Amino acid sequence: MHISDLHVDRQYQVGANWNCTKPICCRPYTPSDAPGVTDYPAGPFGTPNCDTPTSLEESLYQTVKHVAPDSEFMFFTGDLVEAAIWDVTQPEVTGNINDVYQRLQKNGFEKVYAVVGNHDVAPVNVFDVPSNGSSKSQWVYDTLAANWQFWIGADGVSSLLSSTQ
Repeated sequence: MHISDLHVDRQYQVGANWNCTKPICCRPYTPSDAPGVTDYPAGPFGTPNCDTPTSLEESLYQTVKHVAPDSEFMFFTGDLVEAAIWDVTQPEVTGNINDVYQRLQKNGFEKVYAVVGNHDVAPVNVFDVPSNGSSKSQWVYDTLAANWQFWIGADGVSSLLSSTQ
């Protein structure tokens, strides 16, 4: 299996306005955008002008299990965070990566080979070029490595964590 560009919006609210003037909708930015008030309520599995709600992410994993039950591993090629790229922080990206891995494991996907997408750092699209062997983006690689422990073992993870710092 290959999954990419989920862009999960963990602030998505079912019933929030999907027809807003912001770059990403389905969030109650104002009282008139709130669920139960707007004339354009966001649906439970996604809506135009919005990124992926966690309900759609979960539905994807269930569908993959049904469509390809014999899959032995998954390639996950990044871009987990929502399109509100001006608001992306290191704790948010780390939380999103950890959340996706927990959901994948909960759904029976244990061997997930992940790479970092251009939105999976903070600030987004900014990967530094290490000049002295250390990288300011190492934290994202450390986060991924920690999630690989169940199949590469603790020694494998410790060999990867901040290995270039």
